Amino acid sequence: MAAELTTAPPLSDDATAVLERTVEVEQLPASATGYAFHEVYEIERTVRLIQEGGYRNIALQFSDELLSDAAGVVDALRKPLTDGQKVYVLADTSYGSCCVDEVAAEHISADAIVHYGRACLSPTSRLPVIYVFGRRPVDLDAAVKGFEEVLESKDADVIAMSDVTYSHALPSFCQRLREAGYTNTIETTHATIDTVPPLSSTSSPTSTSTLPGREYSLPEAKPLSDYTIFYLGPPSTTLTTLLMTHNSLTSSIYSHNPLTLRTTLESPTTNARLRRRYAMVQKARDAGTIGIVVGTLGVAGYLTLISDLRKLIFEAGKKPYTFVMGKLNPAKMANFGEVECFVLVACGENSLIESRDFYRPVVTPYELGLALRARGGEAPSWTGEWVTDFDRVMRLNSSNPPGNDDEGKDPWASDDDEPHFSLITGRYESSSRPMATKTLSLDPSHTTDLVQSNGARALVTATTIGGVFSPSAEYLQKGKVWKGLGNDVDVDEEEGEDDGEGAVVQEGRAGIARDYGHDI
Repeated sequence: MAAELTTAPPLSDDATAVLERTVEVEQLPASATGYAFHEVYEIERTVRLIQEGGYRNIALQFSDELLSDAAGVVDALRKPLTDGQKVYVLADTSYGSCCVDEVAAEHISADAIVHYGRACLSPTSRLPVIYVFGRRPVDLDAAVKGFEEVLESKDADVIAMSDVTYSHALPSFCQRLREAGYTNTIETTHATIDTVPPLSSTSSPTSTSTLPGREYSLPEAKPLSDYTIFYLGPPSTTLTTLLMTHNSLTSSIYSHNPLTLRTTLESPTTNARLRRRYAMVQKARDAGTIGIVVGTLGVAGYLTLISDLRKLIFEAGKKPYTFVMGKLNPAKMANFGEVECFVLVACGENSLIESRDFYRPVVTPYELGLALRARGGEAPSWTGEWVTDFDRVMRLNSSNPPGNDDEGKDPWASDDDEPHFSLITGRYESSSRPMATKTLSLDPSHTTDLVQSNGARALVTATTIGGVFSPSAEYLQKGKVWKGLGNDVDVDEEEGEDDGEGAVVQEGRAGIARDYGHDI
């Protein structure tokens, strides 16, 4: 039976679908949480911290799902504040709403930011931040029941974590577990501007955390690998980051979704995700031109990390480019066809891009370091550890830079040019290192004969800038078929048909579209 014919998708349209599209946003105003408005948005605490800090211009940053309550929050804050203190609402952040938007706050000369809703808790670089997570309802009886179903042993070592919007219920949840006999339960604290993580008084603790703004204290005799993590919250970027960073560090990870009341073992799905990330590392290793995408302008240390990545890429013999493009989407990234791989510098919750819609692979700074530090024909070594902390990534890159370890030798004159077996293509590949060839720094006295003998003078001239090879120029010369308008003029000149006369310059229109100075 013949297959049914379908209409081919249109290559272009009138863009009305964008205007008619419905965006699904989870609306959870204060009235739907079961708590009073002042409790959800912690009005009294916020006013107290503003007065204690002496802040005059305060920026209020709301996520999309809480923006409907912005007017009520502003009205509640203005009443107790003085006339000299002003509040402003920030919306439509430049990057992820979980990050503090310091750039938008500086437009109003803010001296403090109040961040409402889900937050990644990444350290900021300039402004103090007051976090107000909100209070989402949770059924503690169902959460405790789900915990007991997956962890029957009362002696189990457990670290209790939660989404920040459920952090208000975490102390009560841990207390219920201890009353049920799970005495080895450790509570994770979320650091805010006016809280300090409490230390255990029973033993000398060791604070361990791979997630920013979260602290849990372990006894000295207990390694993290003995613990099971129980996470309270629905699937989110926070849970994904937790799974990626702790999968190889802990015994197991369970999550309880307060919305569906389901408790799930997360380890199997995490292992599959890690395998996909390792495939991205393999693709990044073979890339010759790498784009550094700036995904944050507020996380502390992002400028230092970008500089470190540029140095790392160049030491590996590859070409770096830096892009600042706001929120990412496949269409933006596809504009740069000459870039073979992108590395996203963003907070831990926004750095993981797994969509298959992107034309090129998008990796994290840690994954790029793994790819570039691979030696010769060896595959990138990865134990399953996944790092998001900027400082730790830079320490790993500086401790084992790419290139040859032998002193006195050219760092690019190594065995890295040897073919290696690629797990992506299933055949031997050679890592692209366009900046590593020593003949790229062209000496005019030695280049003329070489170019004339190969008949490639025009190609060398077009792909070098200041005597240094440019991968982008080579891509424009070889990779792009369409050369642009006026290309026929260049052909005529090469064929000797140019008559030597230039184009006639004519005066154009002056004015604006509805009122030109004169008609042509």
